[in-house]
Amino acid sequence: MNAEIIAVVLSVVAIVLATLVAAVAKQIPNSFIGSFLGNLFGEREERNEIRVHNGVVSKGSKEAPTDGLSIRFTEVREVLGKQEIVSRAYRFASSVLTFGQFIVGGLLATSFLQESLSKSLVGGLGLLVLVSSLVRQYYRPEVHAFRAREKVARLKALVRKAEDQLFLIEENVSDALPRHKILMMLTDGLNQIEEAELRSAEQIDTDIQKTRKHLHEGSNTA
Repeated sequence: MNAEIIAVVLSVVAIVLATLVAAVAKQIPNSFIGSFLGNLFGEREERNEIRVHNGVVSKGSKEAPTDGLSIRFTEVREVLGKQEIVSRAYRFASSVLTFGQFIVGGLLATSFLQESLSKSLVGGLGLLVLVSSLVRQYYRPEVHAFRAREKVARLKALVRKAEDQLFLIEENVSDALPRHKILMMLTDGLNQIEEAELRSAEQIDTDIQKTRKHLHEGSNTA
């Protein structure tokens, strides 16, 4: 088996793998497959839970948080971890899908491969490139990866700001935010993330309907 055929096989595997990852990435970590991808793309090191007592931040406790501020910190960390996993999964899907598209497309453009393979197989590879393009348009991994990275940045900034305020409380700084305002700040930040996810889901549904409509119109024309 020559190098061109091996490249074709690898490209086919890459496109199929990218499609599967993009299809289940939105379920992270709310399904069995999503949990598997969470273990695959998530942080290897454990996140230490944050505990707050009298304005003092402590990390490393394995006990469940009991006070409101610690619970909210834990919730922010969980959302942050989920978005980091989603970002990695979609970036992986986008990279692999691009690899498959360019390699198969480039090989199809070479006269050597077209002469080496049957016309039906060459046509099948051309169809594979078309399918990968539809997968990219349907799942939009680049868009999801960008939005997830944006949420990660916002959540990290939120955590740093809250931890800074707790440090100011510990140091008895006069203009430090009280605990209840830090709690509300974390809650507002989470609410904004959830609202952004809702708007994103609505936009995705609209785009999917448009894609299906275009595919339906194309099949009728054919």
